[in-house]
This record gives sequence, structure tokens and C-alpha cells, in this order.
Amino acid sequence: ETAGTSGQMLAEGNAINKSLTSLGNCIKSLSEGKAPNYRDSKLTLLLQSSMTNGKVVMIAAVSPASINFAESMSTLRFADRVKKVKVKAKKQVTTDPVAALKKEKEEMEARMLAEINALKSQVEGGG
Repeated sequence: ETAGTSGQMLAEGNAINKSLTSLGNCIKSLSEGKAPNYRDSKLTLLLQSSMTNGKVVMIAAVSPASINFAESMSTLRFADRVKKVKVKAKKQVTTDPVAALKKEKEEMEARMLAEINALKSQVEGGG
């Protein structure tokens, strides 16, 4: 209403607000240590890995004008919730599946060779 939009711009603004509300809900859940629902919007789906693994930075743009008081307070409350989010960064390790299979094959061959040698020594010792 305060933006004075109508038609398609109003619909786009509503979609943006819905995505930002979903983002706010995810941030709130993370700050409370709960599991957030990332599927509420495309924005939260795209930001899921960033919100759970990495550093979170919040830049709050507030206005000293009295007409923007409610918006500024809402922004500051959101920034406070973001500040409470504890992100546990994990090291991203990508492995080559072929190399992993080769390593597993070599380990299996070593175990089988050790077992064969153990069985040979039992047969030679007992016979």
C-alpha cells in the first residue's frame, strides 16, 4: 500500500514478501535451534546450504524517518535473529568415486591375501 503499486508489480511485490517471510521463518527456526522448512520458497531452497554451512552476514538498512519506523524496527528484529544463528561449518570434501572404488578393491585384496596366507600356514602347520 505505501509503495503505491498495482497490477503485476503488486503481485511481484507480494511474491517477494512471501519469499522474505519464508526466509525470516527459516532464520527464526535456525536461531532457536530447530529444523527449518526450506521448501516454503525458492529463495530458501537456494540459500539452504549457505544458511547451514558457512558464515552468515547481515547488513541492515534502516531509516531515521518516522514514517519508516515500523519497517526499521522489523529489520532490526530480523537482524537480531540472524545474529543468534549458530552455523556449524563443515569441510566440503569431494571424493572421486573411481578412486574410492580402487582403494576399496586394494584393501579387499590385501585382506584376502592375508586370509589366504593365514590358511596356508594353518594347512602347512597341521599337515
